[in-house]
Amino acid sequence: AKLTINIKTAMREFRLGDIPNAKVCGLPTERSLFTVIQGPHIDKKSREQFDIQTRKWRVTIDTETSKLREKLEFLKEHRIPGVEIKARFQYKTRM
Repeated sequence: AKLTINIKTAMREFRLGDIPNAKVCGLPTERSLFTVIQGPHIDKKSREQFDIQTRKWRVTIDTETSKLREKLEFLKEHRIPGVEIKARFQYKTRM
């Protein structure tokens, strides 16, 4: 069975812990730029710029089907504020 986790956060580094059989892959960073006028009056030439960088990672964990629930419970217990996590399960059945 395979558990794929997509992580999206504004933090520079993110540690999921020591999980065996985990492959971490960095994805492209999104950057949003905001421009704000500094003064409340007519001086439009004085502006400030701010940016927000959103970093993404993909973590793939190969594990047994019986251990998937433990991995999902681990993710639920260790929630981190400001981090978006999406999980996808893949497994094959034998006939």
